[in-house]
Amino acid sequence: MMAKTRKTREERIQEILAGAQKSFLEKGYPLTTMEDIIAHTELSKGGVYHYYADKKQILIDMMRQGNIFYMQYNKHMLQIEPKNTDEENIALVTEAILDKFIYQTDEKRIYTMFLCEMLYDQEIWEVFLTLERQFFEWLTSRVEVDLDICIDELKFISRMMNGMMMAQNTSREPKVLETNRQQLRTIFEPLVRKIVMKPSNVNIVKEDI
Repeated sequence: MMAKTRKTREERIQEILAGAQKSFLEKGYPLTTMEDIIAHTELSKGGVYHYYADKKQILIDMMRQGNIFYMQYNKHMLQIEPKNTDEENIALVTEAILDKFIYQTDEKRIYTMFLCEMLYDQEIWEVFLTLERQFFEWLTSRVEVDLDICIDELKFISRMMNGMMMAQNTSREPKVLETNRQQLRTIFEPLVRKIVMKPSNVNIVKEDI
């Protein structure tokens, strides 16, 4: 009889996150306990607590991983490059934004729970601001725009996206947004254009005095 392969640290973490996702979707974040999460894994209680002290830290880790996934794996985000024309990048960023909120998924439902919690939890609010800033830095580097110049526009788009996310993932009629992608595109495209077309310190060539 072959010995059972020992799981790696990363495999155990992913098992905990998967268990937490099931628990959050079944009971909602506020009502989920660590015992619920443990029950959805093959790990012992001590094994789960070895990696996470409480469910909040699990939720935060889920959001951090989700932020990385959105930046690195969204099909539109992957195509955003400094070598593109401004019009190409405007179209790609706009489509990536729409992808963020327009379709209901389990991951987005949990992100909606995260948004609700940040209203009352200072630590979660600070994590949100950190993740938001990381995304801003990544995006502006891809379109070669100075972040400090367009920070207000970026925050406005981010907060609009989150508002749409809340509306979509608490709705029992997701088709209302899903079937109106073109109308939503006309809302976000001008906002993205203001960012991409903004003069940037990155592109300023200093003349010899």
